[in-house]
Amino acid sequence: MIKVGWFCPVSSRTGIATYSRNVLAELKAQYDRDDLDLIICHPPTDDDILDVSYPRIEITEAFLNQDFAQMFDVIVYHLGNNDQHHGPIFAALMKAPGVVVLHDYVYQHYLAGHSYEGAHISPAYSALVQAASGAKGFEVLAASGVLRCDKAKVPFVPWESEWSMQNPFGDVLARLGLGAVVHSDYAREALGDDYPGTLCKLFMPRPNGPQPEPISIGKHVRIVAGGHIQSTKGLSQLVGAFTHEPGLADHFDVTIAGFGTDVILLEQLRSAVTLAGLESTIRFEVDPSEREFMDAMRGADIFYNLRFPNTEGASLSLSEQLSLGRPVIVYRTGSFAEVPQDACYFLDRIGDPMELADLLMEIAKNPEDVAQRGLNARKAVEEATAAAYATKLFDFLHDQQQTHARRQGLSRFRARGVLPEIAAGDAEWFTDLSHARQVLAGHYDRSLILPANVFDGDDADVGRFVSLGLLETRAPAPRLARLGAFLRGLPRLEAVELIGLMFHLARLSDDPSETYLPRYVAQIQSIQESAVLWRALSLLEPARAAQLAFVALSVSVLDDDRHDTIESAGVLGFATGMLQFLEKARFEVAEVPAMARIAATLREIASDQHDILQPSPFGENLLPGWKVQDPREPKVLLQNFHRVEDQGCWTSSHEGRLFIRLPDGQIGQSCTGRMMFIPKAGVAPYPITITVEEIATARSASFTHRVAEGGRNQFEFYMNLDQFTGTLRVDIHTPTTHRPAEDGVSLDQRELGVMLQELVIWPTPLRKND
Repeated sequence: MIKVGWFCPVSSRTGIATYSRNVLAELKAQYDRDDLDLIICHPPTDDDILDVSYPRIEITEAFLNQDFAQMFDVIVYHLGNNDQHHGPIFAALMKAPGVVVLHDYVYQHYLAGHSYEGAHISPAYSALVQAASGAKGFEVLAASGVLRCDKAKVPFVPWESEWSMQNPFGDVLARLGLGAVVHSDYAREALGDDYPGTLCKLFMPRPNGPQPEPISIGKHVRIVAGGHIQSTKGLSQLVGAFTHEPGLADHFDVTIAGFGTDVILLEQLRSAVTLAGLESTIRFEVDPSEREFMDAMRGADIFYNLRFPNTEGASLSLSEQLSLGRPVIVYRTGSFAEVPQDACYFLDRIGDPMELADLLMEIAKNPEDVAQRGLNARKAVEEATAAAYATKLFDFLHDQQQTHARRQGLSRFRARGVLPEIAAGDAEWFTDLSHARQVLAGHYDRSLILPANVFDGDDADVGRFVSLGLLETRAPAPRLARLGAFLRGLPRLEAVELIGLMFHLARLSDDPSETYLPRYVAQIQSIQESAVLWRALSLLEPARAAQLAFVALSVSVLDDDRHDTIESAGVLGFATGMLQFLEKARFEVAEVPAMARIAATLREIASDQHDILQPSPFGENLLPGWKVQDPREPKVLLQNFHRVEDQGCWTSSHEGRLFIRLPDGQIGQSCTGRMMFIPKAGVAPYPITITVEEIATARSASFTHRVAEGGRNQFEFYMNLDQFTGTLRVDIHTPTTHRPAEDGVSLDQRELGVMLQELVIWPTPLRKND
């Protein structure tokens, strides 16, 4: 006797549940309890439950937390591509291996859907793609716009494209099991010749039923497209064929019957039909009952099943349609290409409504061919009965019972606390099982498990994966290559630890409330002074690097300081921006030595980094150019300033700061300018101070104007700069600010400090009479 756990959905809305109902009924009829003891374990559902022939258990969290595998000799997992109907089944498979029935060829939809965090894919999915498909697979994912680093980009969804067929993941999932059942040569080939599990290739069983009535073509050939209404079903192409070739309406009636899964697509299809005046030719039956759906199917002369991408290992809907003795319009892709040529109508050009229109016109000229292909269709699946399928499946489970039991025991060694003794015949299987679990564990835990092949690509591949996939930041290709070269140049263990640390810095920078990282807090504190960490951060996109750096510093930071530093890093470079913060911030006594050592490392890095500021010309008032500067090529970085006006620009607080860059290789000798302010009556004399600092050396010059009550509200300033070069920082400080609306001066509600009206850098020193 074999005790079998049959893990599958039982919702009436799933084709896999229908398949199970038919196969289970035959198992019940053929084998009594002395041969087969079977329990159905299924995800909870609010849908109608199909009548199945064995007792049922819901797969709840409590069920998964117990040692459920010990209840069975073998578990048969039915894997579909939908989280709602299969999520608990995948969770069970991660806990205990069994025989996996691969109903789909591509599992991207399930795995990607399971990976969403808000509107974007989690980094764990990036690691999964890199592990399973290498740098080329990840490159398409990175270009698609679905990663978290592309928050404003309209995404191309790769799992709705041919990419998913090239990166199916079914081979990885099969290696989580003791063995696999596939339903086509196409799916078998995807597992590879080195698949170490037990393997059974079975046909997709057709529904039980009598011989169908032969096709009798009436005035119109009746086309039926059945199933979920989705973009992958080619329904737009079907409607497009009739709008491109209006004469088709004289020969065909079309019914689109199925669940209105994609509401937007459904509305678009209906609008196109109405606009073309095809309401009497193309009809919709949305969300039909099971009986209504079958009535629509039985009324067909031809079925339309034009799927792309073809994500199935074999198609139950195709088997059902052929069993009704009707030819099917399909693409010559995947398992569909294995259908006998004389039982279907094949198309080759993906998404081309004109090719479909041409085919339909040929059918209209030769309707007798439809009837002959219908006979061939039934003949193609005549022997593919649920009874024959049940027999072959039972024989496979019975014949492989000892192998499955032995390997099931090997997989339980952790629970038993004893390392297993692995026979030579099981070694490859056990290695593949361990590797598949490692690949998928990070995905399910939403944590980081670096793929073993992370360093297999070139420098650009490594940098692209780490930056975009794990740290969620874009950067130019040269910067990515430098990051990859830096990581590949480290000892492997050190590089892995560094990537892991930066990943968790990124997670904490996005959500400081994360609670699943306690062990990394101590690690961050122990490595925060490491030159390796700061050099790695300096190779990221500067603003993103600054976000991670604040987490690494582990000190209290004001929001304004954080904002200004991130903005500075984006323009002046990461190291310079962080140095600005460290020199301005006040630290606890215990923090000062560590911050000083970090600053020393940043100064070394800053000497090799260049800001993106464009040079400002000598001898001209610089403000007019700032008003219209290109944000991609800025000539000034303003912090704590309002927008530049025709008259100048107001500071928005007590401290205003700006950065300018002198022409390359040229020396600035002096600085002049003009300032305007609005004095307040009754305020004691106070100073307004302007300081110019050379970033590279911290040399500075300053000018102070003392405001006295009743004095002029404008003054000029001038400073000798003593051969300043490179990027300069200009600080403007005033102890008073005001709101014009509150003072009755104007309706301006802004907080204003002082207005900078003119700023000029000169290549000559000031003369004594200036």
